[in-house]
Amino acid sequence: MNIDFQYIPLGRSLGHIAKRYVGILYKRLSHLKTGPYFIVLLIIDKGKGMLTQQEIADSCGLDKTNVLRIIDSLSDGKIVKRVRKPDDRRAYLIQLTPKGKKAMPEINKTVKELNKLAFTGLSDRQINSFFKTLDTINNNIIDLPLESLVVSIKGKKKS
Repeated sequence: MNIDFQYIPLGRSLGHIAKRYVGILYKRLSHLKTGPYFIVLLIIDKGKGMLTQQEIADSCGLDKTNVLRIIDSLSDGKIVKRVRKPDDRRAYLIQLTPKGKKAMPEINKTVKELNKLAFTGLSDRQINSFFKTLDTINNNIIDLPLESLVVSIKGKKKS
C-alpha cells in the first residue's frame, strides 16, 4: 500500500520512513549485536573518540538519559568504552573498542547501500535539494517550544 504523505503530518511521515529505514538497517546488521544504535556508533566513529555523552546526545537529537542507556548497552556488549576526559575529570569520552571499530566498515557500507536504494530514481540535484529542504524545515521549527507541538488526546470526562 502506498501512503500519500501529503495528507499526513510531516513528523508522522518522516517517522514512518525512519521506522522502515531503521528496521531494514537493523535486519541487515543484526548479526553485529550492536542493537539498533547505528546512528550513535556512526557519530562516535566520526567524532574519533573525542565526544562526550552530551555531545553525542546533541548530535543525535536525543536526551542525555536515552544516550546513557544506549552507551551502557553498547558498553555491556564491549562495542564502546568510556575514557575519562583529560581536562575534565567529571566527563568521559566515548570511544569505540576494537570490536566496535571492526564493525564500522560494514555499518558504513550498509548505510551507503541503503541510502543508494532509498534515493533510486532521484538525481544528485534532487538528493541535494532534499537535504537542503530537511535543513530548512528543521531550522523553521527548531526554536518552537515542544509544549506547543504536543497534542493532547485525552477525552472529556462525562458527567
